[in-house]
Amino acid sequence: MALTSEEVAWVERITRERYASAPRAGSLNEAEETLLINDIEEWQRIYNSYVRLKGGSDGIDFDNERKRSAIFYRVRQLLGYPFLLYDLAGEVLELVEIELGQNFG
Repeated sequence: MALTSEEVAWVERITRERYASAPRAGSLNEAEETLLINDIEEWQRIYNSYVRLKGGSDGIDFDNERKRSAIFYRVRQLLGYPFLLYDLAGEVLELVEIELGQNFG
C-alpha cells in the first residue's frame, strides 16, 4: 500500500522536507507504513491545537507541542532523514553584532 498524495503532503509538513528526497521513500514495508499513517493522523488531530496544561507536582502535564516534536523525530527517523533539532528546524537564525566596550559607563 502506497501513501496517498494527501498523506505525502502531510509527511512533508511534518518533516519539513520533500518526501521524494527521503532515503527510504517508497521502500517502507506494510507495518512501517501503518506506523507512518498513524503518526500522520495524530499530527492532523493536534495540528492547530496549542493547548498546554501543567498541574502541580503530581498533576497533569499535557503539551501538544511535545507530541508534535515526538512525531517529527519518529517520522524523520523512519524515512531515513538526517537528524535535525525540532526547535530549530525551519527557523532562520540571525547573527546579532554586539559592540563591546561602547555605551558601558
